[in-house]
Amino acid sequence: MALALLSLGSNLGARAQTLDAACRALAALPGLREVRRSPWYETSPVGGPLGQEPFLNGAALWESSLTPIALLEQLHAVEEMHGRRREVPWGPRTLDLDLLLYDDAVVRTPELTVPHPRLSFRKFVLQGAAQVAGEMRHPVLGRTLGELWNQLQTAPRYVAFVGMTPGFRMQFAAEAAEASRARLIDPTPREVPAFETLLAADGRPPAQVIEFAEARRAAVESSLAEAGDEWVVDDGYLVDELQTLQPTRIDDAFISSTPQPRLLARLISDDAERGAVSFGLPQVELDVRRREEALAEFAAALDAAS
Repeated sequence: MALALLSLGSNLGARAQTLDAACRALAALPGLREVRRSPWYETSPVGGPLGQEPFLNGAALWESSLTPIALLEQLHAVEEMHGRRREVPWGPRTLDLDLLLYDDAVVRTPELTVPHPRLSFRKFVLQGAAQVAGEMRHPVLGRTLGELWNQLQTAPRYVAFVGMTPGFRMQFAAEAAEASRARLIDPTPREVPAFETLLAADGRPPAQVIEFAEARRAAVESSLAEAGDEWVVDDGYLVDELQTLQPTRIDDAFISSTPQPRLLARLISDDAERGAVSFGLPQVELDVRRREEALAEFAAALDAAS
């Protein structure tokens, strides 16, 4: 039997009774056995229309002999049994059941994505998931749910961008910071050498790479010190940039002492790019082919990771 990790949520009606009833309905199905369940906890709505009521959320670990697609069909049936209507994205709902993990399977179909694409950065999901399945490993990021939950709790409110070209990242990061009312790290040319210049240079001297790394780290540290509870948005991720600039003479101690983002924002422009590994950190994928949707997704991701 496979281990299937589910998230449960409700913000309409008798929320706790609905979640309990959903678990009973699932337990009555052939091929499903509940292993353990988190307590229900109240959370604020993330994304969607304003003015929604608070959610009750939780997670449950199940043994399942159903395939992931068959399990998804059963989850939808239980949702509909409890009056779920899919009318407004991220809108109010009597019952929300999501398949987060299914052993170490990676599934990408039009109907189902496993691991759940927002699992790694949503605190209201990871809180219960880490309680009931903290040792389960995210098969794409390579980190346990307990490690991801710890990252969201302890890392500074710092998000760094990866993917696409440096110039495009700079432009999109500025738009994303404005859309989410976050603080954009904006180093001057005197503080940080131009990343595109380093990329283009043949036989670049290691001193220039070290200057870039030291200046970038200083810009991040100073911005975090000034930001307080604000999110800090960086148009690049230093570790990613240094790997692009290989070979370098930056040692592991320098990398380990550099502030680690709470969240990576991966810019993608093709479906084939989805789900790629990025340093084992919580990450949100932003499809830049749909710019307004990507900006809204970014703002919601910061709320969810706060």
